[in-house]
Amino acid sequence: MRIGDDIIQAYSDLRAAHGTWASASLAALSLLLPLAPVAVPPLIILSAVILIIRYRSNGAARTGYREPAMLAPMAFFLLYVIGLAWTEDFGYAFFDLEIKLPLALVPLAVLFTPHADRTGGRGLLTLFIAGNVVAVAACVAMVPAHLLLGRGDLSSQLFGNDFSLFLHPGYFALYLCIALAAVLFGAVRTSGTAGPLLQAVLLIGIVLTGSKAGWLCLALLLVAAAMRHRSGPAAWLLVAALVAGAATAALSPNLRERLGEAWRAMRDDGLHPEATTSSEVRKLAWHSAAQVVASEWPWGAGTGDVKNELLERHAANGYTHLVEERINAHQQYLQTAATLGLPGALAIAALLLVPLWAAWRARAWPAVAFLLLSALNWSVESMLEVKAGTDIHAWALLAFAFMREHRTSAA
Repeated sequence: MRIGDDIIQAYSDLRAAHGTWASASLAALSLLLPLAPVAVPPLIILSAVILIIRYRSNGAARTGYREPAMLAPMAFFLLYVIGLAWTEDFGYAFFDLEIKLPLALVPLAVLFTPHADRTGGRGLLTLFIAGNVVAVAACVAMVPAHLLLGRGDLSSQLFGNDFSLFLHPGYFALYLCIALAAVLFGAVRTSGTAGPLLQAVLLIGIVLTGSKAGWLCLALLLVAAAMRHRSGPAAWLLVAALVAGAATAALSPNLRERLGEAWRAMRDDGLHPEATTSSEVRKLAWHSAAQVVASEWPWGAGTGDVKNELLERHAANGYTHLVEERINAHQQYLQTAATLGLPGALAIAALLLVPLWAAWRARAWPAVAFLLLSALNWSVESMLEVKAGTDIHAWALLAFAFMREHRTSAA
């Protein structure tokens, strides 16, 4: 097993491609994404600025109109800036723009980087996977410590919020799924038993987050990988995941309750204002958000006013719990449409579909998997309203844009 050697080689490749300062910043960013969210925003800004300064004399940004996959996220951010024109709550508006800044800054850095220099993506993914593996190990190691401290029972520790130490469970599950997709679709080098071991650790982490969206993404990812490879590790991993999932559901009352709650919410068409479970709360949030979209069509409530509009709608509908917890739309598509109306709906569609089309044409399957995983998660979470969501999206755009060497070898 040569996992340590793979990490060293990943950093060496980055340094050879982009120099000492850029490689150090990008390596730290990739490694700390799942481990130290508070360190990620400054590292994203630093990495982008260093790349822009390093390649500023190449004039690559002037040809950006030829790369709609990078222009789409920049246009998304610019539309939120334009949304200031019909906003009164500038405090929340500037907070929102700060969260979404990586979606403009990172693609700009990519545009400044000449195509010939867009390498090192495999190294970024390798370091990101290493960070996720360390995060899973730390979370598992803390389970007995939590039990000794009296923080719930084993079932709640393994499938509750306490398991995920560094990120919200839904975001941690997405990070782990992106890492697993990179391994399954060959975006990183693995030697010996490293590949199966990484897959097993990432799979265990996804299951233990307790994220229902993460479980669905895992199932779809494994099916897609098994269909693509038809035999080998992916197929065995799918079988192992199904067996482990069935056994865990049979042994864990907490997991069975979570699955049952989600199933009841899907089957019940009614709305229950007093609900506090995650699936029912989402239904209430979607209902309020849809009302805001309809009432503010076609321009939306504005970049800063959407939060107040949603809370006022929650209150008018009697959704007391949502007001107390200041719940947003709990779905990015509705959130953006409520904020920016028809232009916002078009912008978020372009944010996904434009790079997805480019990745599909290039047969960059890890990038395709990332974008489809994002699309699914955005349907149940307003992921671009928090740093963990915009940071991973901006980082992944850069990592996959810098996979030139992978595309060349796969051609």
